[in-house]
Amino acid sequence: MLAARLAYAGGGVSPSRRLGRAAENAREVFFAAARRPPSAAEDALLRSLLRAPDDFSDSRIGDNFALVIPRPGVKSPWASKAGDILRACGLDFISHLERGALVAAEDATAAADRMTQIVLRPPNLNDWRKLFDTPPPTIAPAILPTTECLSRMNSERGWALSEEEIAHLCDLYARLCRAPTEAELTMFAQANSEHCRHKIFRGKLKDGGDSLMDLIRRTHDASPEGVLTAFADNAAVIHAAEGEDFAPDAAGKYRRGEGGLLLVAKAETHNHPTA
Repeated sequence: MLAARLAYAGGGVSPSRRLGRAAENAREVFFAAARRPPSAAEDALLRSLLRAPDDFSDSRIGDNFALVIPRPGVKSPWASKAGDILRACGLDFISHLERGALVAAEDATAAADRMTQIVLRPPNLNDWRKLFDTPPPTIAPAILPTTECLSRMNSERGWALSEEEIAHLCDLYARLCRAPTEAELTMFAQANSEHCRHKIFRGKLKDGGDSLMDLIRRTHDASPEGVLTAFADNAAVIHAAEGEDFAPDAAGKYRRGEGGLLLVAKAETHNHPTA
């Protein structure tokens, strides 16, 4: 049960935040859901960790600003790591901590990631208090989907499907003569947003019939020298140089030795936001 919802205003946005030009005049804002109000010492520690000395008050924000925050009901990767740090610092009464950004209203749409974030504009800035609410479950339409219907669901759920993908789904279920299930639509959305766009990587190119992955693999076929393995378990091993190493022998004792030094390159084809 939440006893307090806290908001703090920090300084400028870190350059690592993907806000584009909006980052120049943006300010970080932090939102916390707490099981109880913090003591004075806890409040001071939290402000110090966040580098956020000021209270955030949406009532003092003018019409020329907007808030970019995570989608309500979703825990961001940043929040997961922040929770670990809070618990290590003895602030485990905070059940959920999220961060947002106060940006110029004209830059807000471009600054927000429509898959994982929403934009709040005046007079609805106080809707950040709904950040920790769990949205009620919804179900897929029990009729053949229309472009209008899927577009609305796409916007509400942050699927980030393109117009072509929405048209493809409408055509698919029209040919199947049935409505989609909730699981099917969710799985299609995750194929789009989670584990790279393999449907694009494996899709055949119009000019030659090959896929992008086929073209990538040909680089190894053309120049295999020094490559011990490639495209196996998303990794490659190549011979780097001759030199001295320090490794365990058959008995498990570490010894110096001479030999070939290998370089392992690991690649993962994850897209934002899970990269």
